[in-house]
Amino acid sequence: MFHLFKKKEKIKRELLPRTIRKEFHFEGNVQNIGFRFEIQSHSKPLGITGYAKNNDDGSVTAQLQGNLENIDKVILSLQNIERIQIDSITEKDIPLDYYENDLTSLKNKEYTDMAVFEQKQYVVIAMGNELWYCQYVKGVASAPKLIHTFDKKVIALSSNDIYLYPKYGVYNGQLGVALEDGSFFIYGVEEKDKQESGLVNDVKIKQLYPNEESEKEGDNNFGKIVDVLYKIGNANQIVQYDL
Repeated sequence: MFHLFKKKEKIKRELLPRTIRKEFHFEGNVQNIGFRFEIQSHSKPLGITGYAKNNDDGSVTAQLQGNLENIDKVILSLQNIERIQIDSITEKDIPLDYYENDLTSLKNKEYTDMAVFEQKQYVVIAMGNELWYCQYVKGVASAPKLIHTFDKKVIALSSNDIYLYPKYGVYNGQLGVALEDGSFFIYGVEEKDKQESGLVNDVKIKQLYPNEESEKEGDNNFGKIVDVLYKIGNANQIVQYDL
């Protein structure tokens, strides 16, 4: 037997504490109405992986993997969608899937740009009007996290990834974002609840620009933006060295 192509080895993911996996069976008016899309759109922002499929009898089966609180939030959200009528839900606990990676959430989306934070070992990817946070810590597999959605398409990204010695404290990465309508923003990328392995449980972005001072100088419109570049004029403006 000849193996012409080497089979890609699957990477076992390091799952967060309290991760569980449940299988749900939904009956009612749940097909041909965008129900599976709703499951996906409510699950992705919470970092939940899994899948949903239609059954021949008109029902839908979904497997969701994450912590119980977030899974419950998804189910509650689905029950509150007016156009969807769920008559019954049955559930059961099933074994965890350590090899499932929710990269499918980025498929069929329009890639725009990527900002690399080499010191902090993550990237932020612009897909259409969405921002996705993806870690690449060695030996740790993590699912991408949707961190923000804009009203307009993202045109370009830029990163400020400064490394500080631990004694100087924590310095969040800064992300520059340009939109197709000519507006520009700077966000601080705040990584929260970081494990010893380096895996981050929660990520938020905090708007730094425009702010109250910049609003006094005029509107936030730069016309047609082609690209953005973060340039540091003087490191002494950012880091203080004690002698």
